[in-house]
Amino acid sequence: QWRRYQRARAQPGEVECGSFGLLILTFFLSFVFLYFWSETDCFSVVDVTQVLAVCLLSEGQRLYLHWSHKIGIVVTLAFSVTATAILSDLWSKEWKTLLLSLQVTAPFLHVAAVALMTLLSWPIALHFFRMNKRVRQVAILGLYLSVLFSLYLVPLGMYSPCIKEAGTLGPPPSLIGHRGAPMLAPENTLLSFEKAVEVGGEGLETDVRISYDGVPFLMHDSTLRRTTDVDKVFPNRTQQDASLFTWAELQQLNAGNWFLSRDPFGTGSSLSETERSSIQNQSIPSLAQFLEVAAGSGRLVLFDLRRPPSGHPYNVSFINTTLQVVWDNINSSQVLWLPSEDRETVQAVDPELQQTAEERGPVQNLTDRHIRRLNLPYSSMSEQQIRSYWSVNISTNLFVISQPWLYSLAWCAGVHSITTNSIHLLSHLRQPLFLMVRPPICLSAGLFVWQPVDLAGLLYVCPPSSLSISLFMYQANYPSNCLS
Repeated sequence: QWRRYQRARAQPGEVECGSFGLLILTFFLSFVFLYFWSETDCFSVVDVTQVLAVCLLSEGQRLYLHWSHKIGIVVTLAFSVTATAILSDLWSKEWKTLLLSLQVTAPFLHVAAVALMTLLSWPIALHFFRMNKRVRQVAILGLYLSVLFSLYLVPLGMYSPCIKEAGTLGPPPSLIGHRGAPMLAPENTLLSFEKAVEVGGEGLETDVRISYDGVPFLMHDSTLRRTTDVDKVFPNRTQQDASLFTWAELQQLNAGNWFLSRDPFGTGSSLSETERSSIQNQSIPSLAQFLEVAAGSGRLVLFDLRRPPSGHPYNVSFINTTLQVVWDNINSSQVLWLPSEDRETVQAVDPELQQTAEERGPVQNLTDRHIRRLNLPYSSMSEQQIRSYWSVNISTNLFVISQPWLYSLAWCAGVHSITTNSIHLLSHLRQPLFLMVRPPICLSAGLFVWQPVDLAGLLYVCPPSSLSISLFMYQANYPSNCLS
């Protein structure tokens, strides 16, 4: 009777083996989709049902699924696979960001994975002893141990600049306002740059174009449609290049109302009536006005200079025109000179300018060109290269970094400055997120003592102290000074 009872209890779990596999696959794929879809704030009813179903199956209970439940699982599986594939294609350029995020989160994710495997060891052991077929027992045990040992080996290939020895973390990167403070005021306006200075920005970044009558002004886009009311003032010239407008024409445009109507960063509701009134009165500033703000506050300036279109009166002399405005309004040592045209001539004329390049290269090549700073996209982040350049006094600026976790990674990697949209948020960060400081006291001896216990647990299928193996692997991968 006892054997019949044991077979009766084991039978439901074996009958549901196919459903169990499908359910687990659907469950994890739906979680992958929810991870991609960051705006999702809660789990769906189907996901909650799957959690309960996994719990029941882990105890060997038969589900007796209704046909509607089975359809829901299949639909969720198909939707998760399709949506994940579509988002992966749409966000193909963001995969580098995902890889960077693993540099700061992988150690924590690894410990969580080992903890999860430890918790799963008990229901898996229960199923192992309930199965009456040796092949299935070997398969489930082999799969579990393979995943577990793979997790133990993961730290050997894991790298994170945020794992630091105590006292080795450098100063935080300086904050350069990307077109000012675009979350608090319309980009490339005097109000935006004043806000950037007010909330702690140590530098100001912008884009410079030359008007048809030779006045350098601030504008990022090639046309005026996005950030001005050109469609109302000059309805027949909305597609015209911004550099083909005279300075008098540019001064007729409003450069602030679009910010209130579109609310690009969702910060409009936090603005006061006084701030709204100031925003509505913003116009396109000239380079001279921008430099006056930087000079008066002692801030660094970084600007990208756009060559006027063919046929423009200043198509050839735009660099000389811009240099003259710089000399008239600010100390050259405050300017990170980014334009690559005629760099040697500009260096010879004004050696005080901080020559800044937008591409990496051999150290010797950069020093021969008098490059003092690199302005690179954040996806180019490499702690080794950053330190290599700094060894010859070439600092690194990364753009555009607005998320605290990405700023934390740049901080740990030794980046000297970043261009950001969120100075008001990052300036309050006192230490990097996900920072792991190794204590000076060596714990390796205690970890070695735990190894026989861990191995004994593994042989018994239920590892009671798997987390200590994980810690041991971290210790082996990132040895402290006392481990020699």
